[in-house]
Amino acid sequence: KLIAVPRPEDAVAAIKWSTGEAGRAILVKEPGRYCVGVRFTTGCTAEECVEVPRSDSTNCTVEIKREVTDAGLKLIAVPRPEDAVASIKWSTGEEGRAILVKEPGKYCVGVRFTTGCTAEECVEVPGRDCSVSFERIQVDAGLQVNILPQPDTGIVAVKWSTGDTTRQILVTTPGKYCVRIAYRNGCVAENCFHLDEPCSAHIRMARGKLGAKARGIAPFTYLWSTGDSSEIIEVKEQGEYCLTITDATGCLSSTCVKYYPEVLQALSWDATVNSPEKVTNNHPGSLTPAETSAGTTLIPDPIVFPNPSSGMWNIQLTINQSGIFIVQIQDMQGKLHVKKSIALSEGEQVIPIDGSSLPPGYYITTIRSNTRNWALKTIKR
Repeated sequence: KLIAVPRPEDAVAAIKWSTGEAGRAILVKEPGRYCVGVRFTTGCTAEECVEVPRSDSTNCTVEIKREVTDAGLKLIAVPRPEDAVASIKWSTGEEGRAILVKEPGKYCVGVRFTTGCTAEECVEVPGRDCSVSFERIQVDAGLQVNILPQPDTGIVAVKWSTGDTTRQILVTTPGKYCVRIAYRNGCVAENCFHLDEPCSAHIRMARGKLGAKARGIAPFTYLWSTGDSSEIIEVKEQGEYCLTITDATGCLSSTCVKYYPEVLQALSWDATVNSPEKVTNNHPGSLTPAETSAGTTLIPDPIVFPNPSSGMWNIQLTINQSGIFIVQIQDMQGKLHVKKSIALSEGEQVIPIDGSSLPPGYYITTIRSNTRNWALKTIKR
């Protein structure tokens, strides 16, 4: 039923519809355009038309799309047909095609079209059920920081305070570092960490030699417990050796190692042995090289060569008890690419690793038994 509502009502002289009917109301059963004309006793005339859509089909729709922005989750109404929109109103009271939401809940939008058709759509914005933590790995170039998002699927964007958009960054200067992760379902996870240590000292070992590895602002000065001040010193006696490094800003860092030449089987000078207190990896459940502490013999850390590698690499390590060992290769996102069991005998061992089928990138090769665990970073070119 279409009803004409003239104003003023008490001055109507005649009403006529485009169907030819007269009177204030008509009954229509077919879609189409209907018009009504009113002549008033004052001589004034008025006309109005409406489109009546088909009643047996959906003539208009609206869809809500989500877009993650720095300010929050944006909900965007997408009406069809777009060129026939009369008004849009959200359950928040806002009008317009898009709104910004920061709280979980149900959000609805209603659209009225010029045809008289109306459409409504609702979406649920979930609460904060996502999080992100960090894995920190000390490398020669600095501190490598990887994100550990939960969940690890449905991620649409990663943004660091440094401007990086990757899952890992290399940190070389102290300061505050933050990451923001956006998920497809609208959840946003944020976390920050502080790098307070502007400098650090490490010691490399080879048979008959100790070498300093410094991080900070060059140039560096070195002071060994032997009184030497060079970057590399020669040593003949077993025992504990300490090193203090001062960088150009005056930042001091110290470390010590226990040197036992009988357990160093002519290790490559490229082998990097970090002082125990400098090994950093806070990923729960991750494997680290065998820990040492004061009063415990320092067995040389395993080494990887060649590293970087074009496909094949070797791991040299000392086995103190024969047995079955599990060898695994994982990428930096934790995906397992290789897993195998090998039998190793006591003593110095060189284990060949076939990574020729892996795409270029960073990998962690882990070797473990019931009593020992090692984890080594490998770069596949």
